[in-house]
Amino acid sequence: MVQNYISGAVQPNAGPEKSIETKHSFAVIDLGKLILNQSGADLLTHVPNRKGRIIGLLVLVDEETTDGNADGTITAEVSGTVVTGGVVTIADTASGTPFTTLGKIFQGTVITAANTFGPGDYLDVAYATTNAFSDGVARVLLVVEWY
Repeated sequence: MVQNYISGAVQPNAGPEKSIETKHSFAVIDLGKLILNQSGADLLTHVPNRKGRIIGLLVLVDEETTDGNADGTITAEVSGTVVTGGVVTIADTASGTPFTTLGKIFQGTVITAANTFGPGDYLDVAYATTNAFSDGVARVLLVVEWY
């Protein structure tokens, strides 16, 4: 029996009580600062010790670049395996999307595969340059969904 506490009416059960349960939650993991003048490598490792998937990569301009001919890419990885998508291209002052505005956020391309991880995996980013930067700092953020 179900009692309506406002009207006082009692109604027979129409079935089992239902509850809404959230099985997934989301978080933003700050991997820290990526110094753009270092050589390309796998950097900024994080070990979540739980199951989930990477659903986005964001790069924030933490220190602008003054370069006139530099470009590179930042890509998310799961235990050293590059995810499909999630690429952020950063470039110099001459490009159409320059890395020269403090606080500007660059969003990676859509992540479509190779993005799931488990308790034994680690998350990191790969950084590669075509023309090296002499200055600039990126703050790297991963958007994840926990299972």
